[in-house]
Amino acid sequence: GEFSAAFPCIMAALWYFVLRKMAKLMKPQKVIQQNGDVFTIRTISSLRNYAIEFTVGKEFDEETKGVDNQKLKSLVTWDNGRLVCVQIGEKKNRGWVHWLEGDDLHLIQRQTATKHTKQK
Repeated sequence: GEFSAAFPCIMAALWYFVLRKMAKLMKPQKVIQQNGDVFTIRTISSLRNYAIEFTVGKEFDEETKGVDNQKLKSLVTWDNGRLVCVQIGEKKNRGWVHWLEGDDLHLIQRQTATKHTKQK
């Protein structure tokens, strides 16, 4: 009947819900290494790992493999004790800001999305 036809969709929706809940529980580990103006930032989780290496003040090519698979031109600078990254690519206004307050590492990610709809 109708239920058995809809069963695969119901199971897929439940599985998606479970995966989202599991992902929220898994806190990624952030490893930041500094050698003068050269930084390596690694994000490690059970779902995926990502690493970037950059020199503060020098533009570099960044490929976000496994994250959103974008090719970017990135520039990281210091601003009031915060590392500020501007990323230029297909999506506008991308980037992030990292800073320490005591033992807490803070991260703000910037990404502006634009949605276009047609009026009928």
